[in-house]
Amino acid sequence: MIGDISQADVLWSLTPGVAVHFLDCDGFRRVGRAAVQAQAGTPDWNDPLVPSTEASVDTDAYKTSLVAGRVLTQDPYVAPGNELKLVVGCLNDRQEASVRRLFSQAAGERGTRPRPGEWQTALSDRGVITLTAATPRPRPAVDHSVLDRARVRTPISLRAQGR
Repeated sequence: MIGDISQADVLWSLTPGVAVHFLDCDGFRRVGRAAVQAQAGTPDWNDPLVPSTEASVDTDAYKTSLVAGRVLTQDPYVAPGNELKLVVGCLNDRQEASVRRLFSQAAGERGTRPRPGEWQTALSDRGVITLTAATPRPRPAVDHSVLDRARVRTPISLRAQGR
């Protein structure tokens, strides 16, 4: 869990290769563990559904959406639920559709927000293949006449014969 995600804590670059760097990492921790310092809140970077001092996987998902939306619109105040006016030419059609869908999804209830990996997939140059679940094979019929009658049961010896 990262906790404190804001414009002051994320640095990115496009050259020599695409990279994202986190600064001020005192809020990083494993889920369920305490941070080194009390959770900080940055104005206009708080999840509207929780107190500004609460950090969770879900608030990280919301703030990741803020980073993506604010970088791609060059608007420091855009938030999920607002119109997304993307910088022209920075995304292809697939990426733009994915970004719009995820940004809209981030306005939803806790537990429904896109995770960072979904943003990575949306912004990548690779296409996406939608898979459908396979239909399970039908189960074979059960012959209850074999199972539903009294049987003669004998003890089973767990020791090898002759011992």
